[in-house]
Amino acid sequence: MNIGFFGDSYVDMIWHRFTNVRPLVPPDQISWCERLLKDFNAPFICSGLGGSSQYHAIAEWQHFSQKYKFDVAIFTFTWDHRLYAATKQTERILTANIEQRDIELATQLDEEIQVALNHYYSKLASRESNKFCYALMVKWILELPEQYPDTKFIFLPNTVDSQNMSKKYFDQGVLVDFAFEVLTEAEGERVGVRPFIPNRVGHLSGNTHEKVNTMIKDIIVNYDSYKNKIFLVNYDRFELKTIYTNFYPDQQ
Repeated sequence: MNIGFFGDSYVDMIWHRFTNVRPLVPPDQISWCERLLKDFNAPFICSGLGGSSQYHAIAEWQHFSQKYKFDVAIFTFTWDHRLYAATKQTERILTANIEQRDIELATQLDEEIQVALNHYYSKLASRESNKFCYALMVKWILELPEQYPDTKFIFLPNTVDSQNMSKKYFDQGVLVDFAFEVLTEAEGERVGVRPFIPNRVGHLSGNTHEKVNTMIKDIIVNYDSYKNKIFLVNYDRFELKTIYTNFYPDQQ
């Protein structure tokens, strides 16, 4: 079975790509994506990229779908203000800024990119334009199942905003009706905001990784039962006591 992951840190299995060193991860901190591949004895083909924009997922799909036939394609819907870069040098700086990671600006070009990025966000960025373009990208991704009827598509919103937006455009595949950021917030972390929780992979605890893995595995195995439906998620399944604190105050 070929499973493809297209998105950001929530489906990033090779987060070491900019340092060329894979950290030693305790068994209970292995990401749900890696657990899924292991459970299906599936080969590693492609990964999300932490801090990346929605267009990065599109570009990766366009690249890898020409080389492989995917039995399962899993997309995340990330934050709408993120930027895309075609070169790894620029991408390295963009993603580090989004994730609030300290990086070395080793060349003059690195420094120029950082200055340009600072000026963009302070002087040029348009919230309205970003949201408009982002909505079109989400819509484009949600239309893929019609073009690839033999692939099982699973769509995972990262944010409450993308959760609501994706439900407007969803028609085929399986849309999971939840937001990853709700799980992360409930476990005491906000994506891209310091301080970070040490040794945490993909903004989730090991217990939550396993529960997400179980949920996605069920969707894949029983895909015909869920196909072309919105998969309703009760957050209680993740056993997170503070789950509704900031996002759903009316459900406390």
